Formats: sequence, C-alpha cells, structure tokens
Amino acid sequence: MRALVDKYNSMGEVQKKRGLIASLIVLGLIGIWLSSQEDTESAGPLIPPEIITPVSSNIYVHVVGEGSAPGHCQLPVGSRASDAIAMAGGLTTLAAQESINLARILSHGEQLSVLSIEAMASGNIAGKVSLNRGDRADFESLSGIGPATSEKIIKYREESGARPLQGVGKSSSATSVKVMLH
Repeated sequence: MRALVDKYNSMGEVQKKRGLIASLIVLGLIGIWLSSQEDTESAGPLIPPEIITPVSSNIYVHVVGEGSAPGHCQLPVGSRASDAIAMAGGLTTLAAQESINLARILSHGEQLSVLSIEAMASGNIAGKVSLNRGDRADFESLSGIGPATSEKIIKYREESGARPLQGVGKSSSATSVKVMLH
C-alpha cells in the first residue's frame, strides 16, 4: 500500500488528472451497464421448467443375505432399515439381527446386508474382519496387515475391550484395509 502512495505522490499533476478522469469514465461505464441489466426475477427462470425433472420421493435399496425375500425395494425417502427388512419379508431364522442397525435411515442406491448368525460368529465376512471376534489369522488375511499389526490389534482389544483402535491398521494409498466393527 505504501508503494502505491509513493507512486501516486511521484506523479505529475497532469498524470494525476488523467488517472482521475480515466477512473471516473470506467465507473460511469460500469454504472450504465448495471442499470441496463434486467431484473433477473422479472426475466423468468434461467432454466426452462420443462427441462427440470422433479426430485424423486422414493429411494431404491437392495436387501441381501438373510432376508426372507431379498431383492430390490422401493421405499419412501426417510425410510429406515427396518422398513426395508419388512418389505423383504422379514428376517430368516438364520439371520443375526444385531448385524444391522434397524433404526438407521437408508439412502438411495444402498445395499443392506443381513448377516447370518454363523457369519457373525466367524468374524471374517467377505474380506472384512470383526475387531471383536477376529483372530491373528483373520487379521493377517487382510492386505497390509502382518503379524506385528495383528498382535497390536489383539493386544489393544484385550486391554481396552475393543473400543475404536487408534494407530492400528492404517491404510496406505496402495493398500486398503477393510475392518468392520460390530
């Protein structure tokens, strides 16, 4: 800012007058341009109403696993997992109800997976390992988890009751470690 003031002070009177006149002309042109602009509200919408598609009031969810009739469900926006399970015919006798949060609000395009009691007990489900139930072999079956990290997980679980782990099983850009909390 100081450099601009010094530059202005070093200018001659003629240069100062020319600069002032040029500034006034520019401001005047901007004012004329702004006053010639139509009010956007009176001009109508920028996008014609015929091209705007209404937002759907329904979502589609894919129920898989231990639902009595798994498949695609069409539900109203704001539906919960319990609504999708009910639409899929309820749970089978083999279903582990604790594998899903029935009160969770669903989103469009989601897959809701209902695990079996057997799958829950094993701790290793489709490349995911339960921190509460997995053993050393389960953890080491995951890409990026070796003996040292699996021992850290087990030690931390034994000491803290399987609360969320900090500093164990971090993903690198080359390796994605999938860990599922139950």
